[in-house]
Amino acid sequence: MNTMSIHTLIFSLFSFSFCNTFSQDTTASAPKVPFEGMDLTWINGQNRQRNFPLTLTKEGETVLTGVALLDGYYNYNAANPADNTHTISSTMGRHNEFTLNQMSFGLESNYKNIIGRLWVQYGQMGSIVQDLDGSVYRGRNTSINNLKYIREAAGGYHFNKLHGINVELGIFMSYIGLESYVLQENWSYQRSMVCDFTPFYFSGARLQVFRRRSSRPNSGC
Repeated sequence: MNTMSIHTLIFSLFSFSFCNTFSQDTTASAPKVPFEGMDLTWINGQNRQRNFPLTLTKEGETVLTGVALLDGYYNYNAANPADNTHTISSTMGRHNEFTLNQMSFGLESNYKNIIGRLWVQYGQMGSIVQDLDGSVYRGRNTSINNLKYIREAAGGYHFNKLHGINVELGIFMSYIGLESYVLQENWSYQRSMVCDFTPFYFSGARLQVFRRRSSRPNSGC
């Protein structure tokens, strides 16, 4: 092997090593996205929606996402209550009637790591939640009635550490139990007993730490 061939081989190995290192560094510096590539729409308590047509984009990034929900039901109680009031349920409140259970509109954003959500709601479920949530009866002069038509309102920031860290302040739906606050997202159109015996809402601060790609512990205060 002559000197030219040796120099060419050394240069080729150096170029390959440099390119490979540069590629690895670029990949390592990219933000890690929790649950990336996972299809979670089949899980109980998760949104079934795959496409979000109500989006506002800027330079290929989603700035705002609008979501609308309309949920109704018909319920028949074999006990045939005299005033059509269905009891012992946190999901259905009327008998032998077609009922608008929940109508909700909202905007969500995660642009430039800024988190923002505002959901408003209307329907019978708001009244049922108010009637059954024992936390609203603690004391007087509370502002709980003002929040009846607000499903969620929060803002915060997403830190690109581990697989993501979210710090948020606002009004949140309860995350206790495997079922969702939105009944349409639950297989049985019900909530778990664990969820029904806890406040449906909490307000304050929330910390979400995505330590791994497929885990998300919550902490609120």
